[in-house]
Amino acid sequence: MGKTLAEKIWADHVVTAVDGEPDLLYIDLHLIHEVTSPQAFDGLRLSNRPVHRPDLTLATEDHNVPTLDIDKPIADPVPKLQVDTLRNNCKEFGVRIHSLGDIEQGIVHVVGPQLGLTQPLIHRFPNGETQPYHSIVTGTSQADDSITETPNDSSQTEG
Repeated sequence: MGKTLAEKIWADHVVTAVDGEPDLLYIDLHLIHEVTSPQAFDGLRLSNRPVHRPDLTLATEDHNVPTLDIDKPIADPVPKLQVDTLRNNCKEFGVRIHSLGDIEQGIVHVVGPQLGLTQPLIHRFPNGETQPYHSIVTGTSQADDSITETPNDSSQTEG
């Protein structure tokens, strides 16, 4: 039986597959924001790992930011801390960020297409079949591994 579109895209991005372990995937663009990225950056710090491809990582302030008076300081202390943390992490790790007031700042799921970074592409498989390209979204628990070169557990990579 043939593979589903999701199975084909997944298989095309597998770097390492070990039975009983999560697959290590190649992610070609990371779009991050202020809510889940702090955990990823903390994970990188704790394991002394850099962002593998900061040039393929883009941050935008989007989840907990005001939509009005964006030229004024963020009044709510929790979103302010999240935004300040994102800005500091991006500076420390060399990640491009679009902050409030930046013409390219916006909703993380929208800025990729708006900036021409994600587009409806046609993926050509080795057998000549074509399918639209889709993105894979990782959760917080995978975020630090997804923006670094190697997974946190070295048993997932081959010597």
